[in-house]
Amino acid sequence: MHWKLLPILVSSGLVVLTTALVAQPVRLTPGASGERTPGAESAAPPRGESGRREADDQPVGVGTLDPIDPSTAGALAEWQGGFANTLWRGMTRERFEALLPRLPSPSPSPTVRSLTRRLLLSPAALPEGAGKAPSVLGLRVERLYTAGLADDALALARLAPPGFRDPAIDRVVTDLSFTSGDNQGGCGRVDQAIAAGATGSFWLKRLAFCRTLLGERDAARLAMELLREMGEKDDEQFFALIALLLGDSSNRPTTFGDLSALHLAMLRAARLEVPDGAVTTTSPSVLQALASAANASPEVRLAAGQSAESLGLVTSEVYGQLLRNLPVRAEELANPKSVEPVSIGRRNALLHRVVGAQTIAAAQAEAIRDALTASRATKTYASVARALKEPLAAMSPEADLAWFSGEAALALITAGDFAAARRWFELARANVSAAQPEAARAVIDLWPLFQLGDRERPLAWDPATLKSWYQGLAVYPPEKRRQRAELVVAAFDSLGQDVDPPAWLSIVEGTAPSVPASAILLRALRASAEAGRLGETVVLALVALGEGGPPQVSPVTLDAVVRALRNVGLANEAQAIAFEAVLGQTQY
Repeated sequence: MHWKLLPILVSSGLVVLTTALVAQPVRLTPGASGERTPGAESAAPPRGESGRREADDQPVGVGTLDPIDPSTAGALAEWQGGFANTLWRGMTRERFEALLPRLPSPSPSPTVRSLTRRLLLSPAALPEGAGKAPSVLGLRVERLYTAGLADDALALARLAPPGFRDPAIDRVVTDLSFTSGDNQGGCGRVDQAIAAGATGSFWLKRLAFCRTLLGERDAARLAMELLREMGEKDDEQFFALIALLLGDSSNRPTTFGDLSALHLAMLRAARLEVPDGAVTTTSPSVLQALASAANASPEVRLAAGQSAESLGLVTSEVYGQLLRNLPVRAEELANPKSVEPVSIGRRNALLHRVVGAQTIAAAQAEAIRDALTASRATKTYASVARALKEPLAAMSPEADLAWFSGEAALALITAGDFAAARRWFELARANVSAAQPEAARAVIDLWPLFQLGDRERPLAWDPATLKSWYQGLAVYPPEKRRQRAELVVAAFDSLGQDVDPPAWLSIVEGTAPSVPASAILLRALRASAEAGRLGETVVLALVALGEGGPPQVSPVTLDAVVRALRNVGLANEAQAIAFEAVLGQTQY
């Protein structure tokens, strides 16, 4: 079979391909033979004595207008927080296209997400030179989508004028329609894309699904045959779901390696529940949809919500509600830590419910500590801490809870409540003694965080205080002490604080250096910042931070990123990244 069959498949459904009617061109100038347009004499201006129109002496140019490229458009004006129109000045289109796909997507870092959003939504002149991608607008839309910023991706896509086509935009808008449950809108986009010449398995799969929804079995089977001729065999779940929608229920899918927007739409259409193992998806928009999917179990919704919250795709309030909505048994609540085997989501839900059941402050503090301790082992600390913000903020820091001061303050800082965290920090400082080792450790852990993160009331700063802080790190084993000191000193130094580098050489003596980002990448970052290339500097900084964001970078990378952002006028963002790096190290 051949791709020329696709228009036949399309015309059998929602879209009928027609041949455009082309009107005869209207003559704007006299023809070569000098014939006159009817009525021209009556409309002619007065002639001069020579009998010629003065306009006849002027040459007439005929040409075509270049199509308008909407790629300079943006949905976030500078007064709304977007960057200036000169964002990409000094950056080539070739470099832009090479770096943009390397942006972290999605990122657990709020600062990275904010910079990504501003970078891609800002209206700006195009990078210099030619590129291979159909449009810069399409690249930006696709990157917003993969970063989990679905609403922003749609807002930017809508800025494309009627008739403008970019395969990346078509794919994003199509799948967002399917994810949201708008099958009619998704199928309409499929028909338009194929009518415009789109090919490939992405479109054939969606065409087969759309024809199945319309009851056009022959067209659906024809699309399936084309897929098989192309060698498409890996997506067993797709073929099983199509067969099911066509009436063959002998092979129902039970697992998904990566649940896509199309799979989700097909499961809805087949009225099937999302399988328990489907939350391994890498699609942010699908994760977000699963957190509230009516055809997903509470366990699946919780697992999806947990991942989505960590990436900023749903709020901590939504995640907290999912924790409370999970059905649990009385015996599980009686001793949640002994229930095995148990999923990460269920363990967090059980411990969360225990916290809510406590009425005595000491018992509630112990329950919160247990929940946060368990979350560290499962790498869900930040999500759990944010979900516990309300009970933590309502607790009163009392002397008999000094042992809990560090845990409470760290969780509240993670949740963004510095005012409540400071009350616990002051309790820790008031109880530093040999009898209260937890309070002493709390002061050491929290001091850099207040200095870096509390914009309203930063602590007093001087090199002597930093030196005292380092001496207090003796409560930790040597290797952990070195790692923490390296990162904190790098954060302060890169922000322009006086850390007296010669006096700190002893920290790194005899230790293996941390592994930074690529030396070439960091060199490019420095050069870009020194040249004042704003857009390129931001892109390179985000690429250097990587998928794990600030909490997982080395001191060398942190130093380079913070300095570069400050050099291009992004001091607040630089400080936020330094804070996130130290916070992530402190949480674990």
